[in-house]
Amino acid sequence: MSQWRAFISGGNVRQMSLALTEVVEILNSFLLPAMVAASKDQQSIGIWIPPEPWTQ
Repeated sequence: MSQWRAFISGGNVRQMSLALTEVVEILNSFLLPAMVAASKDQQSIGIWIPPEPWTQ
């Protein structure tokens, strides 16, 4: 956790108020469908709509 705090306090991370657990949940929802499809040698077709604060 101290590395996470160091990461979000340094550099150009703007308006970062997410906890590491929230980031993991977001990445899981984004990556898991594609990883499951790839493990079954299938294509993953879907649209990921980014939650706030991302706009692009």
